[in-house]
Amino acid sequence: LIACWMLVLVGVQVAKEVPVSSCRALGATMMRGVMAGLPFGLLITYVFVGPESALIFKAWLCQSYVFDDSTASTVIFESYLQADPSMRCSDADFTNEDYDRLTKQATGFIIVYPVGCVLLYAALVLLSRKSGRGGAGYA
Repeated sequence: LIACWMLVLVGVQVAKEVPVSSCRALGATMMRGVMAGLPFGLLITYVFVGPESALIFKAWLCQSYVFDDSTASTVIFESYLQADPSMRCSDADFTNEDYDRLTKQATGFIIVYPVGCVLLYAALVLLSRKSGRGGAGYA
């Protein structure tokens, strides 16, 4: 959603300045488009980073159930994903390829979204300190 918004704003900015004579002018035009969409993009990431991060971490939230068979001599435990009780979680005695794939995808999303958003905010703060007050920075 955010990437689409940024692309639209970059396209609008480029369309406004159609006669582009050099790559440098095109780069500056694209940067103005990105800067125009940045406040909305930051607002969206800030509003959704908490709920989306919680959804990502639910990939490891499994509920254990006891299966007691009167004919068996041991008690059997099985874990199922709380968000989707039809998916059995992998454990020491059982491997579920679908669950393992889900946790690998969730690990990638953790790197991209919760960690990536924090790094984006930090980079923008550092860049804004350099450009604030005519390059003097904030104390």
